Amino acid sequence: MIRLFLLAAVCLASVARAASFGPYEAKTVLFLGDSITHAGHYISFVEARLREENGNQVAEMINLGLPSETCSGLSEPDHPFPRPTVHERLDRALATIKPDLVFACYGMNDGIYHPFSDERFAAYQQGIDKLITKVKATGAKLVLITPPPFDPLPLKKKGKLLPAGREKYAWFEIYEDYDKVLDRYSKWLATQADKVDGFIDVRTPILHQTDSIRRKRRDFTMSNDGVHIDKQGHEIFANAVLKYLELPGTEGIDDEVLRLVEARHKASHLAWLTHVGHKRPGPNSKKPFEESKTEIAAIEKKIAARFSDHPRRQAQNRPNIIIILCDDMGYSDLGCYGSEIETPNIDSLAKGGVRFTQFHNTSKCWTTRASLLTGKYWQRIAPQKFIAKECPTLPEILRVNGYRTYMSGKWHLSGQ
Repeated sequence: MIRLFLLAAVCLASVARAASFGPYEAKTVLFLGDSITHAGHYISFVEARLREENGNQVAEMINLGLPSETCSGLSEPDHPFPRPTVHERLDRALATIKPDLVFACYGMNDGIYHPFSDERFAAYQQGIDKLITKVKATGAKLVLITPPPFDPLPLKKKGKLLPAGREKYAWFEIYEDYDKVLDRYSKWLATQADKVDGFIDVRTPILHQTDSIRRKRRDFTMSNDGVHIDKQGHEIFANAVLKYLELPGTEGIDDEVLRLVEARHKASHLAWLTHVGHKRPGPNSKKPFEESKTEIAAIEKKIAARFSDHPRRQAQNRPNIIIILCDDMGYSDLGCYGSEIETPNIDSLAKGGVRFTQFHNTSKCWTTRASLLTGKYWQRIAPQKFIAKECPTLPEILRVNGYRTYMSGKWHLSGQ
């Protein structure tokens, strides 16, 4: 009688050759947004952390943040020029850059600093829907980010806040409860999470940190004009992105790495912004695109030199590893051990490797797995049916040494 066996788990560890961006694999990551993204500090924090995690195996991060931009196409009457809309340049950006992953942060300018209105809200919703449709049509993954909060305190001190009922408002004379408008926009944006690949709330952590510090310093703010967050605000923004990417936060990032990354982003940002094109008066690079690429490459070389001995780089010439552990399978159930069952793929692995003839298990599935993946007797590592913290598994050790690890199938490693 032919015996069937259950493939319980397949554990893989592969050398990290492709660029890892948190849970994503990406060669190119595009950031879209308004003046907050244009400033770019949060993007530099994110790349600096990725560099320290992955060495030089990182995706190219391109910042196309444009000051004054909206996704709604709206503009207040006293703005010095019609606000640009991302939809004027989105098709060109996607076709030119061909990103695998897109982060988009819109909303701050989309209410055009007025009280809430259904008409303006509908324009924002339609703009986001259009953004989602266009990005997804290219096959790229899309992550939506809430706008940061508006802080009324700086303008209140200057007497620049306006109450409801005024005929017009502008970025320099803002509706006093404009943050309630942004709160409503952000809550709606969260409801769109199932239409995209990810959603990040940067509004809440910035509000919490501001409120916490104001308990001791009543005049504290992260924005001199209530709109544009400072570098501290950008770091909180970055930590929200890093948390979403399941990466460590900004604490401990090397200052020189951050300085070099910021220098590269400064040169790259204007070069790409000009290359893709936009209709806003300035900002543009005064250098030809190819000349800017040479400058960017020189900075990149300095960054790469700092990570020449990173574990990810050392792992490039190491072998890939596959461990297959099966439940309820006898010694002779594989063709390479004389079974009447044909197992050609397993047999080919055996032919190019080593076949054990004196391998013993522990007569139980989870204890065998625990011993195999730690190299220790199961009585020592899991006396309470969970693996002790001082007994790292093989995948954990491999990750420290530059591997990416995966598991498919049944976990059931420690009696659970």
